[in-house]
Amino acid sequence: MPTPIDYRSISSQLQEIGRGGEGVVYSAANLGSRVYKEFFATSRSMSDQVALEGLIELQNQWTEEERVWLTQRTVWPETLVLDQGQLKGFIMPSIEQRYFRKHVIGQNQKTIPCEWNYLSFREKLLSNPKVVSEIPRVSTVDAIALVHDLSKTFKLLHKYGVIIGDVSGKNLLWTDSPNLQVMLIDCDSFKIAGPGDVAWPKQSPDWEDPFLNGKPNSQESDIYKLALAAYRSVWAVGADRPQPPDFLLAPQPRGVTDELASLIKRSLGETSRPTAEEWENVLAVMAA
Repeated sequence: MPTPIDYRSISSQLQEIGRGGEGVVYSAANLGSRVYKEFFATSRSMSDQVALEGLIELQNQWTEEERVWLTQRTVWPETLVLDQGQLKGFIMPSIEQRYFRKHVIGQNQKTIPCEWNYLSFREKLLSNPKVVSEIPRVSTVDAIALVHDLSKTFKLLHKYGVIIGDVSGKNLLWTDSPNLQVMLIDCDSFKIAGPGDVAWPKQSPDWEDPFLNGKPNSQESDIYKLALAAYRSVWAVGADRPQPPDFLLAPQPRGVTDELASLIKRSLGETSRPTAEEWENVLAVMAA
């Protein structure tokens, strides 16, 4: 377990670079390529330091091959930050620049992360004459490759008992540089099966598993959200989701197999969902 960092050693150098539902992310000169996430006071009071330590220490169980894969595809918590002995936040890798692109709407130009939403809504994005964007143009084959990459990450995390929990169009990023790859951010929403959450468990709107019925997130609910990510990106159907009981999908794009469509439908059902390993195996065959 890395020695925790004293908040006072970085507090004078902090520059805000982003914020989300649980906290603010800062850069600091003495952190190099790492960044600091500070929990909001309300989130901090509910954060479980033992659960966060468990996530940090989980890296010691990975094989070298798994370490390479997961460190390239997550911003995994690395070191606690304490303020007078109390948990205040943690240090994690920064998101690499290859996950960002220039994006112009009218006269407004900015650099934005390549969120999953830009896969799901790509037809609308490309048809909008007011948008000039460097976000990569993605084919159906490319979208399948991205889902394959994501499914392998799910498979490895599930192997170690991790529940991913909050999956959404904003905390899945992707790139085509140097190859098609997906990164999971907001990793403090992960938990290892058992008691204790690093942060208050949540569900992003339009990504909830309707069959949880108030129960906590699980690896099975992760599979539901993986299926949503696959359907929305490969079919390019925005925020649509097939509704029970029949889970009718939009017409299959060229190059999509019936096996993938069946996998999505099974994953959206209430019971007998496939595993992330089955997802990875099916998509590996499609990508071969």
